[in-house]
Amino acid sequence: MTHQLTERAPRDYYSLISVTLPSGTQANVASTYKMSPRHEFTNDITVTNMQPIHISGHLNPVLKNMQARIDINYEGQSYLADASWMYRGTASAFNTRASAEMSVAGHTAGLSAELSRQNEQFSGSIETKYNPDRRFALSSQITASALTPRFLVRVEWPRNFFAVAGSGKYERQGDLEGSIQITSSVPGFEDVGARFLYDHSVNGFRATGDVMWAANRKVVGMLTVSDANVALTLNTPFRGYQTINIECTYNVTGASGTVRSHVHWDDRQMSLLLQGNANQPNRAVTGTVQFTSPFTGFESLSANFQYRVSGATRRTNANFSWSRDKQVSLY
Repeated sequence: MTHQLTERAPRDYYSLISVTLPSGTQANVASTYKMSPRHEFTNDITVTNMQPIHISGHLNPVLKNMQARIDINYEGQSYLADASWMYRGTASAFNTRASAEMSVAGHTAGLSAELSRQNEQFSGSIETKYNPDRRFALSSQITASALTPRFLVRVEWPRNFFAVAGSGKYERQGDLEGSIQITSSVPGFEDVGARFLYDHSVNGFRATGDVMWAANRKVVGMLTVSDANVALTLNTPFRGYQTINIECTYNVTGASGTVRSHVHWDDRQMSLLLQGNANQPNRAVTGTVQFTSPFTGFESLSANFQYRVSGATRRTNANFSWSRDKQVSLY
């Protein structure tokens, strides 16, 4: 066995080892090694009656920029392992990334991840792949703002994807708005979205929103609430229910109150009336309920109630009627 070591330049070495066995087989190992700016090495191995083997690699042991790699070539095939880590920035603005990859005889597998921040905006991703046609990835972006938050999440797999995005806005006087959107390659979820808006006022509020899916498929709604009125309007793509209006008014004065409700949809409507009165000086309580609708058997329903106290006498009257000429009375 013979060994030769040569320093070709500062921190740059060349080595040759030769071994001859009694059988006549000869093996040579030629190596190089550099120590700057990173650790690099190569090995060329030759053995009698064997294909040559080439090994190369490097290592960078820097905490914020680490790298390691080894590559072996034998009989025309490559066997590779590679890993890296990188970090740059400060606590409020940074980027960091890690990756690892392995390749064996034409087949490749890898994993990578990344995380970054720019003040209120954060983003991250993770990806794994096996050969060029098998890739799985998850990525996200988040804006962590108290007044205007946003987010985006996306998942990808072979020939498919699914993404969800959302945003919001808040104003200090109480107004709100927000939206969410789904896009994907999944049947039935190609394009789905929803939005809402909330306006606050001294006497109440108004809220509007819509939900959209498929082509020209949308439900739009508006809710208005004030001191003595509540109204809801819906527009839908469903036959027979394209427009729905619901309104309720109420009035309370002392011990008396009235509530009126109406529901309209297309050419039909329902109504409900509730009235009540408690007259303390006369020691009397009265109540009325009236209901109308387009449904058979329930076209008209009404009920009246009266309770009165006169000295030691208590009197109760009640009646209930429905349909035509159908009535029950109680005295």
